[in-house]
Amino acid sequence: MAAAARIFKAMEANEMRITVSRQARFFTLGGTGGRAAVFWIVLHGYGQLAEFFIEKFKPVATDSRMIIAPEGLSRFYTQGFSGRVGASWMTREMRSEEIEDYLAYLDRVYDEIPPEAQVYLLGFSQGAAAAARWFYSGRRKLKGLVLWCGVFPPDLPEPQEPQTSDLPLMVVRATDDPFDSPEVEAEMKRNLQKVKSSPRGYTFSGGHEVLDKPLVEVVQEMENKGL
Repeated sequence: MAAAARIFKAMEANEMRITVSRQARFFTLGGTGGRAAVFWIVLHGYGQLAEFFIEKFKPVATDSRMIIAPEGLSRFYTQGFSGRVGASWMTREMRSEEIEDYLAYLDRVYDEIPPEAQVYLLGFSQGAAAAARWFYSGRRKLKGLVLWCGVFPPDLPEPQEPQTSDLPLMVVRATDDPFDSPEVEAEMKRNLQKVKSSPRGYTFSGGHEVLDKPLVEVVQEMENKGL
């Protein structure tokens, strides 16, 4: 029996990991003729694609303001084995590695922006947690952060760059968001205290979505504070 046990143990699967390079995509809107001085990087929610998510930002895309929508690195069929495709920023499998992968990906997207530009960050739904992790990592210089109908990651470490705590932060909530609740709001406040940030709150009438009028007001206020 002991010999058999040793054989079965020797035949257990061993997890091995390698690093690979892969291709990723992002979409842009506005900034016609290379005249953009302000850039907004916007991160979509779970199951969305950047190609369609960026359409929600047409009201704020101008010749002088470019919108950039990266796409989560994990794509999947949202129903069954065919049809509509969505993307995700991470899952619980190889969680820390997926986080590091998308942080490095966002670094590369940022590096495509002119160095003198003002860059803001907005995360919607699942993209809010991804945005917060990147923003508070201090890996790139950002002017402000908007968390739209999302949550703040509870496991975020102390900011590596203290100045991020002084930058404009806005938490956008909706009156009829089915994913929101007093408990979610309380947890958000507790998690924000860890990074010593005091957000400006903004609430609009609507559901789990990005709407034109609130978007215009949020962008204008953030840019005014970020000057």
